[in-house]
Amino acid sequence: MIYKRGGHWHLDVTVHGVRYREALDTTDRREALALEKKCVGEILAGKAASKSGREFDRKPFSEAAKLFLEDRNGHVSERTIQFESERLKPLAPFSGERPILRIGAEDITAYQRTRLAAGLSGNRSIWTSGFFVS
Repeated sequence: MIYKRGGHWHLDVTVHGVRYREALDTTDRREALALEKKCVGEILAGKAASKSGREFDRKPFSEAAKLFLEDRNGHVSERTIQFESERLKPLAPFSGERPILRIGAEDITAYQRTRLAAGLSGNRSIWTSGFFVS
């Protein structure tokens, strides 16, 4: 189902008992109907964020980092866990307690510029590994 809110169309659909709601970023009803079909197709194909993925995105950075490391434990070597733990340390003060969902490309670029200005590497971190990949 699509509905209009504040001049823009939004999607509200339940697939297999999971509710998906998102803005379609359009004011055209025909385009919204096409986007609805596309979104539902992606959900059915498993390309949309799962409920657990959406919950992870809303967690504060520090909590998400702990969960990330716990989840990786047992799936990768102990040395990999050590590397990822070390790479998360400088990110914690920079990201603060913002939810993962609110960290965007401009934040990552600002982090890298700050590190480069301080004479540190701006590339080798969790930002560029798998932490933010859905």
